[in-house]
Amino acid sequence: MVTSLRAIAVVDRRLKPHYLLEAAPGLTRLGIDWQEELCHPPFRRYPTSWFPEMLRGSSWAHLARGLTRLDITFPSAHTINSYSLPLEDYTRLMQHLPLLEELRLVGAGGGAPLPLIPTLSYCPRLRELVLERSPVHVPDNYDVISRAHVSATLTRFYYLGEMSSLLVHEFMLRGIAAYMPQLRELEVQPQTAMGYGGLRPDQMLELAALPHLARLSLPLSIKECIMNLPQVIMVLREFPSLRHLTLSWGLWCDSYDVSRNKVATMMAWLLNALQAENANIDLQLSYKQHPQEYAHPANPNH
Repeated sequence: MVTSLRAIAVVDRRLKPHYLLEAAPGLTRLGIDWQEELCHPPFRRYPTSWFPEMLRGSSWAHLARGLTRLDITFPSAHTINSYSLPLEDYTRLMQHLPLLEELRLVGAGGGAPLPLIPTLSYCPRLRELVLERSPVHVPDNYDVISRAHVSATLTRFYYLGEMSSLLVHEFMLRGIAAYMPQLRELEVQPQTAMGYGGLRPDQMLELAALPHLARLSLPLSIKECIMNLPQVIMVLREFPSLRHLTLSWGLWCDSYDVSRNKVATMMAWLLNALQAENANIDLQLSYKQHPQEYAHPANPNH
C-alpha cells in the first residue's frame, strides 16, 4: 500500500529501505534508533550487522538521496562497546545525502573520530548539524582553507556531550569559524563541566570572525578567566552580531565548593560589566552544566 508519509522514525527495528521506497515514496525525514541488546537472545529481533549491510545496498542509496532530515541514534549511545558508525560506514552513509538539510548523529565515532569538515562537503545544503557524544577530528593547520569544504548554508551547529575532542583539538573553534562562516547559532558543551578545564578567551576570540553569530554557548576556563575577566569583555566586543551568550565553567579545582563560589562571582562581574557597557548581550549560566547554581545559588559576596 502506497502512503503519503513524509516522515518516519524506526525505533528498535531493522530498517528496510526497499519497503519504504514502495510504501512511502515521498519520504524526506527519517529517524533511526536501535539497541544492540535486541540482537541477542532472548530477543533476536535483527542481526547485529544489519546497519552496515543496509548501507551497502542500492535501495539505501536511492532512499537517502531524497532525504532532507536524518536523525540516527547508534547503539553506543545506549550501551558501551556497541556499534558506533566506524569510518568505513560513515563514508557509505554520507555519500548519498546531497539534499540533506538537517543531520543529527548520537553515539557515532566511537572507534575512530568522525571527520567533521568533510561532512560539510558531503551535504552541500546542510543548515543544521547536531553531533552528540560523537568524537570528531578537525585539522590543526589553517594556513590553507579548502574552499570545497566551506559550507555556505550551515547556520546552526551543536556539538554536545563530548570532551575528548575538545581536549585533543586546541584549534577546533578556529576550524568552525573557517569552515562554517554562515553560523547563526553555535553550542559547544561537554557532557559535564566537572574535570574539564574549559576554553581560553583567545580560543573564544576565533569565533568573532563569524559575522552573523547571534547565539553562542561555550565552556570557559575558570583558571584562565578568574584573574582576567576584562579580557573576556574585550573578546565579546569583537563579536558583531552576538545577542545571546550561555556560559559554563570548567570545574577543575580540587575544591568543588570553591569552584562554585567562583562561578557565581564571575557571572555577577561579567553581567555588571556588560550592563555598564550597554552591551546588547543576554548573558546566562548553563543550567545543564550548573544546575546547583539554580537550586542552591552561591552568594558571590562571600
